Amino acid sequence: MMDRSIYSKDITGNKYGKLTAIRFAEKRITGNNAKYLWLYKCDCGSDKIANKADVNFGSVRSCGCAKTKHGYTRNGKIDPTYKSWQNAKGSGVNICDRWLSFESFLEDMGKKPSNDYQLYRINNDGDYEPNNCKWAIRKEQANRRRSILIDYNGKTQSLKAWCSDLGLVYSTICAKRRAGRWRIADEFIL
Repeated sequence: MMDRSIYSKDITGNKYGKLTAIRFAEKRITGNNAKYLWLYKCDCGSDKIANKADVNFGSVRSCGCAKTKHGYTRNGKIDPTYKSWQNAKGSGVNICDRWLSFESFLEDMGKKPSNDYQLYRINNDGDYEPNNCKWAIRKEQANRRRSILIDYNGKTQSLKAWCSDLGLVYSTICAKRRAGRWRIADEFIL
């Protein structure tokens, strides 16, 4: 005997919010209740299996991406760009009014290039704002923090960066420096 309820009707191709019905997935019966689960394709490209009744009545309208306008949090996973923005907001450092909205932050900064990059304040005493921030690799950030900056031949960079550029062993140079046996001229002959 065929189930004649509206919930068993074929809805393939029908659109509900951001979801398009692809195919029937399964019927689940719990006690006296039946749930008709369908596979849907979201406008963002993700698949979603949902109860047909929940989709019909509008309680499910997307794969979850509609909960945020930008789609950078989905299925419990947080995109690295979104996480960087959250970290900046929660750091205790002032953030400009424009960046209180993730969409504005994303528009100004763009997507985080890779996990090797972090949000970097150019002026460490300044706020998080477009003209004071950029994506930088961790090594670049580490060069500025608590670093010994050396200006040589018109170029300024950290001692660690100079050692890397010149093939010197940083720990050896630091030991010489602490012992008072280090001079720039001894090592920096280019």
